[in-house]
Amino acid sequence: MRFIVPMQAGGASINLYLPEDSNGLGYQNLISMVFRLMAFRDSWMRVGKAQSKASDEAIIPPLHLVLIEEPEVHLHTQVQQVFIRQAYKILRNHDQLGAGSNFVTQMVVSTHSSHIAHECHFDSLRYFRRLPAIENAIPTSCVVNVGEAFGDEQETKRFVTRYLKVTHCDLFFADAAVLIDRLSAYSSHIL
Repeated sequence: MRFIVPMQAGGASINLYLPEDSNGLGYQNLISMVFRLMAFRDSWMRVGKAQSKASDEAIIPPLHLVLIEEPEVHLHTQVQQVFIRQAYKILRNHDQLGAGSNFVTQMVVSTHSSHIAHECHFDSLRYFRRLPAIENAIPTSCVVNVGEAFGDEQETKRFVTRYLKVTHCDLFFADAAVLIDRLSAYSSHIL
């Protein structure tokens, strides 16, 4: 596999060909993940080698569940964002998987990356919050639907979405946060 890099040299367009081993670990991981997603899709839809392995009477399951664990490893932030925007499209890129299809793809991504969370709609984000253990009990977690965490009022949702996406998406991955509404009268005298 070679990568083509278009260049301009003295008004003429030329292509530079880079061998696969000239790429860093991040791009190699990205390429590997994209090919794995394509392989999952093709296996599900019985395309290529998967077609010859399946019997003619095999039924294609209506749900395709793909779990991706921490895709951000070794990827630059921009590549993380492009990957998460394109991953679902890659899984759905098949003639039988149009908008009105009876086949459903669900992609579950576990991540520690605020950049990946930034690219997702809040309605599709789930946050696992650890609950305090009671005496010698095993700690448990509850799942918080981020899209519902701030209530149903549209103005509030719009504000929270804009505020968290623009400035503080990394709060999802913090152990704690200190929020200051405004300076008090006492603190203004100290300053």
